[in-house]
Amino acid sequence: MLSAFDRYFVKNLAENNAILNSVRHDSKEEAIANIANEMIRINNEPLSDERATYLAKRVEKKLKIKDVQAVSAKASIQKAILDSHIEMPRKDFVATLADKIYDKAWSREAGRDVQKGVVTVDDIKEAIVEIYSVPLTLEQANTNAERIYNKLQLYGNEYFKWVEVLIAIFIAYAMYYMPIVILKFQRKMRAMEMEDEVMQFQTIILMLMYIERISVEYIIEWLARYANIFKDPLLKCLNNYESGAIEALEELKEDAPYKPFVRIVESLESAVENVALTDAFDELETERNFFQEVRKETNERLINKKAKIGRVIGFAPMVTLFVGYLILPLIWSSVIDMSSYFSQMGSML
Repeated sequence: MLSAFDRYFVKNLAENNAILNSVRHDSKEEAIANIANEMIRINNEPLSDERATYLAKRVEKKLKIKDVQAVSAKASIQKAILDSHIEMPRKDFVATLADKIYDKAWSREAGRDVQKGVVTVDDIKEAIVEIYSVPLTLEQANTNAERIYNKLQLYGNEYFKWVEVLIAIFIAYAMYYMPIVILKFQRKMRAMEMEDEVMQFQTIILMLMYIERISVEYIIEWLARYANIFKDPLLKCLNNYESGAIEALEELKEDAPYKPFVRIVESLESAVENVALTDAFDELETERNFFQEVRKETNERLINKKAKIGRVIGFAPMVTLFVGYLILPLIWSSVIDMSSYFSQMGSML
């Protein structure tokens, strides 16, 4: 909170162009030093250097805020001039007119109806008449001033509507949960990829299991070649296979605990324990056919679901057009006519 003493200096120094330029362009220390020197010069009573520096820091902060507000106000006026689409006789017309309007608003004495610094239609009209190179009629000046003033009022009365606040809250809420939705989607896609890869492993094993003298290690090597999701666990198992086949396969089950894949690993464990590969994977073909049927049914359900969504999206514009432009206006017109009819009956009674 500035004291009356500080406001006195702010008022006097705000009209000093040299001080304002120092606040805008010089460093903070240089601006404070210039303000302190000027305060010592214009003050009626002598000020010590410490006191002047202390006051200059407070005044410098206020002058900077005041300058930012002035720049913002002039920018708003310039935008209003541009958006009003009035005739501009020269290139620097917008900036010159904005400065003139701002100066007139702040040079006017505050009245009972209008505060100092508030732009009025008369301020705009006087500024237009003064800086126009071609003489304007009173009607032209009034029209241009009204258009600029209306734009300024439009900008000044802008505020957050409740609908905009609700939209912002909804977008923030949706963006907050968006990473979770993306992770769930990726999890679902990864599950489908794992299922496809297991079916691929089953096909490879069905081709290799009938080869004579085929080993479990050789099958794991072939699985690792075509693996994507399970590639790292399979390569780790392959590296540890020589130190203990059962231990390596048990570790593989722990590294990749996907149930269909675990069943394949358990069959490989059975093959390690002197069981023929054809016997270890005797139900593999049946299991593979079952997975294919499940996948086929899942794809059909997914296609039907997408078809339903597509039909809804396709009919939505037509239904919206029909309801919004035909049914709702008819209902609204009927309600108005009915209320008018009841009011007439009430007046008659």
